[in-house]
Amino acid sequence: MTVLGEGKFLQLVNEHNWEYVRRKTVGVVAVFPLFKKKDGKMYVRLVSQFRPPVQAEVTSTVAGLVDNGENLLNAAKRELYEEAGLTSNQFQYLGCFPSSSGLTDEAVDLFLAFDCKETQDLDWVPDKEEGIRIEDYTLEEFNQFLQTKPGLVDAKLYIAAFYYPIYLKLREEEIEKAKIY
Repeated sequence: MTVLGEGKFLQLVNEHNWEYVRRKTVGVVAVFPLFKKKDGKMYVRLVSQFRPPVQAEVTSTVAGLVDNGENLLNAAKRELYEEAGLTSNQFQYLGCFPSSSGLTDEAVDLFLAFDCKETQDLDWVPDKEEGIRIEDYTLEEFNQFLQTKPGLVDAKLYIAAFYYPIYLKLREEEIEKAKIY
């Protein structure tokens, strides 16, 4: 393998005549946060921000880099708070997915976060340096959003959209079984 160039987080390499980008960091996590508001409806919080590689605003799940020495779950909890101002102790791991297998070795570990709570930290605001904008959608609005595709939508969001109904149904069944009559 030959290193063709590198920056703080990435290396451009050539291996067996294949040029690709290697992550120099531990990993990447993404979180699809689900929570109820006072109206009793289930919501998802999405993150939008300008992404220079595509020169456009992209809507996605909460996502970020795993810090050295940090496990995936703790990274997911940290990113959920930092980017979305939410906390949760109920996570479902969905798996690890390559972000673009012909371009990079990066793989994303994706989680669902259930029963999220909005932070009571009055100092919390989305990271201004990252230009993050958050939006809440009911699940019905979210499904409509995916059908209308207003602008660029990150692929992680489509993967989460496929999985979340399955896990919501399983959770409802588990809660129903646990009820004592």
